Amino acid sequence: MTIEFHCPFCQKLLRTPDDKAGVNANCPGCGEIVTVPDATHETAHADSLSLNVEPVPPPAEVSGGVDPTVEESLDAPGPRGEIKICPMCGAEVKQAAKRCRFCGENFVQQKVEGVPTRIEAGEVLSQAWEIFKTNFGILVGAWLVMFGIGMALNMLSQVVQMAIQFSVVGAGGQPPQGAGGPMMLAFGPAVIFGLLNFAVSCYLQAGFNRLLLRVARGENAEIAELFSARRYFWRFLLGNLLFAVMIYVGPVLFAAGVVVLEAQNASPILIVALSLLLIPVFVVGLMFWPFMYLIVDRDVGVIESFRRSRELMAGNYLACVVLGLAAMGAQFAGLLACCVGVIFSTPFVMFLSAVAYCRMNGETVVRS
Repeated sequence: MTIEFHCPFCQKLLRTPDDKAGVNANCPGCGEIVTVPDATHETAHADSLSLNVEPVPPPAEVSGGVDPTVEESLDAPGPRGEIKICPMCGAEVKQAAKRCRFCGENFVQQKVEGVPTRIEAGEVLSQAWEIFKTNFGILVGAWLVMFGIGMALNMLSQVVQMAIQFSVVGAGGQPPQGAGGPMMLAFGPAVIFGLLNFAVSCYLQAGFNRLLLRVARGENAEIAELFSARRYFWRFLLGNLLFAVMIYVGPVLFAAGVVVLEAQNASPILIVALSLLLIPVFVVGLMFWPFMYLIVDRDVGVIESFRRSRELMAGNYLACVVLGLAAMGAQFAGLLACCVGVIFSTPFVMFLSAVAYCRMNGETVVRS
């Protein structure tokens, strides 16, 4: 008798003898660690791929990766023979390679799909603070690099706009007659640099999210991780655009409605009723915020990341509201400290969300 099941990562239909139930093995299609289900697992009728591997020890709980004792099992020849494709940079490397010689991606630290888990806000907050204190330097340093690059782009935008305006206005301080067209050119750099800043911000944020997850899982993390998210850039950018639309449509409609009602001297009760538009925005923000981690962690598409976000958030809305209030308190405390405190509070708030994501995945974060 055989067991048929789909790989949760690449959806290959796998087949193995029933005595392999409960065994952890490498999927021959994608190389990820999968657990063979029992014989009652529902199967599908499709082209199958034989899975014949020996039992290996289970993955280590503390890191979310593969135990060193099963490292050799990752070197088994795959469907491409002696060559495999690096999932990060797309380069061809030897099948037995533990790390990509082009980009440094670690092939041994395979991720294991988590199970949506209910979290406790107090526990997440405590764990995040303990890990943050230990990894203070790398987290604050990476955030400062991100902040510095954003500031540099803003300053460059201001310089370009001032140069264009000065060239149009001239030394006399008054724009020449008929300079309306050239004056409009001064707004062009603002739009261009705004879009550029958003794109760069998304690229760095995706890399920073990868760094946050590595720290939360006790893995080696370096500031260079900020520039490692090329593979996820377009999905991360599109996901942020979609999320921004869902978040800001409500407030824009609310502001427009308030202007119209005030112009018509409408009753304040109508304005209060109009504020109910903001409730769905709040719910949507809570429901889908984990998408930014799912894209870089599970390598899924935009729509799939939003679908999985809703699954992770099931039963965790209240805990995330409490964590959100704690994050607001931390940011407020940072502002009170002559605004210098935000250098420390902002990275902590971002790391808090990474720890919450890991815990909602059923992972045990590491107090390194």
